[in-house]
Amino acid sequence: MTNDKQAIHEVVLGYCRGVDRLDLDLVRSAYHPDALDHHSSFTGKINEFLVWVETELAKYRSTMHFVGNHLAKVDGDRAVSETYAMVVHVGHSPQDEANYTSGVRYIDYMERRDGRWAISERWAIRDWIRSEVNNLSLPPGHVAQGARGQDDRIFKALKLLEGHSSSALPLSAGLAGQGA
Repeated sequence: MTNDKQAIHEVVLGYCRGVDRLDLDLVRSAYHPDALDHHSSFTGKINEFLVWVETELAKYRSTMHFVGNHLAKVDGDRAVSETYAMVVHVGHSPQDEANYTSGVRYIDYMERRDGRWAISERWAIRDWIRSEVNNLSLPPGHVAQGARGQDDRIFKALKLLEGHSSSALPLSAGLAGQGA
């Protein structure tokens, strides 16, 4: 059961990374193809959710999920998990109304199909919101920063595990302006 709970937790973490890095294939991989998502004002199937979330994420310069408590109750090939998270939303300027932090819980009904755990139905519950309008500073340009998509440093680091030599992709090369 411990391996099941770890696999379920990694589904949640993969979803969070996918949203934060704007990697919609990774977001999709957290769900079964027939999954249903109830997210803020949206309710629909996963393919519709991906279109909706891509439009929503365009409002932000970045997002960052901080995952906290995670509990999963497993019953054979079915599970219910509850994940607490704080999500920082960064707009395109310090005055942007899109600057806020929210406390959320992901309530997930998951199933293991063909040996793979994924979300069958999700409820994203927003418990609170704190405005960060005019209370947010963006890092200076000379500091290593994250990027959405494949330009983020995590994808360069992961290539090191794909058989590429470390000399071809040194992690210290070109950190300025890229994700650390």
